[in-house]
Amino acid sequence: MIAGQTYFIRISGSYGANGDFQMVLTGPACADCGDDCNGNGVPDECDLDSGASQDCNINHVPDECEPQQDCNSNGIQDICDIAAGTSQDCTHNGVPDECESLADCNADGIHDACQLGEVFSVESGQLSPFGANHPSSSLSCTLPRPAAR
Repeated sequence: MIAGQTYFIRISGSYGANGDFQMVLTGPACADCGDDCNGNGVPDECDLDSGASQDCNINHVPDECEPQQDCNSNGIQDICDIAAGTSQDCTHNGVPDECESLADCNADGIHDACQLGEVFSVESGQLSPFGANHPSSSLSCTLPRPAAR
């Protein structure tokens, strides 16, 4: 038998017997039923398979067991905003970019870390992209020089 599957069972008395019948099904104890993060007595995998729980970021953890942050107050968990593409997370930290105080030194509405692909160096007060995938023309900004130590 498979959990969650519906089975029809016919019970009848032998040689035409009639009356009340009772059937009890028992099986081996569940040695490893899997995680039940929401404590509803149903393994998470079954909650997800049945649709009782959603998994917007497809990480096999029910959304109700994920952090419940909604930093932009749109009624949707941040992880779901990011998974759906309605919010960006160029720093890959699980926080929508619009909720972070990230630098945008050329004021083009795109966080500097997003434009640079998170790879940059600071030399002589200049923010300079490096590597084959980050042409130097992708961002031009002057940062304040670090304070002398």
